[in-house]
Amino acid sequence: MQSRVKFVIVFFALAGLASLFLHAKQYPQKSEAWMEAAVPEEIDGYTFTTSSKRDATVRMDEMTYEILKPFGIVVRNFTGQDGKNFDFVVIAGNSRKSFHDPQVCFSAQNWQLIDPKLQEINLPSVGGKVPATVMGLKRPGANGVAMYFYRGPMGWRHSPLYIPFDLTFAKLLMKDDADAQFFRFIMSPATTPADATRESAAKTRKQDVDALSKFADSVFRKLKATDDGAYFVSR
Repeated sequence: MQSRVKFVIVFFALAGLASLFLHAKQYPQKSEAWMEAAVPEEIDGYTFTTSSKRDATVRMDEMTYEILKPFGIVVRNFTGQDGKNFDFVVIAGNSRKSFHDPQVCFSAQNWQLIDPKLQEINLPSVGGKVPATVMGLKRPGANGVAMYFYRGPMGWRHSPLYIPFDLTFAKLLMKDDADAQFFRFIMSPATTPADATRESAAKTRKQDVDALSKFADSVFRKLKATDDGAYFVSR
């Protein structure tokens, strides 16, 4: 009984100290205007199509902003040399509310999610393997392949479930940076398999994920080239 009392006292003492620390350090926020200026509209090997900076129709709706309350949401669209469309979205913030599971949004947009799974993708520009959630997308008249991941003060994550803990620990440790970002990439249309076999489907999925990973790597390489862009990839 005595040991339990001591544990409770220590726990509340630590919680009190943590509360003091969390309120002691201030973390300046980025603005969406700053993000729009930092995220490039020119990517080597891809042709710029449109962006949230220039076209209000590709911006997220106001309800999304109200729910997530992020620093900002930036959208970029490009076309590859093979004619495929490449869509890139980044959301930044320092609150767990800003980081959701996009599978909910995909489903709300009538996308059928094809084999969503954790997969390590190769991004040499940020050090190599990064854990991502990868899936196929399909709805009447359209298909594609998508992947998303998060970068927080504790590193790369494939799921938003880690972000609240990462942000809290970063503040407890008094880290200089307690921000996080969500990255989502979509390539469409998906490559059509040569036949109906499982092997053919797996082969084309790998080709598409490799192509999307190459695009993502090109985006991060461009971001790293500037001081402001490095905010999205450096810790």
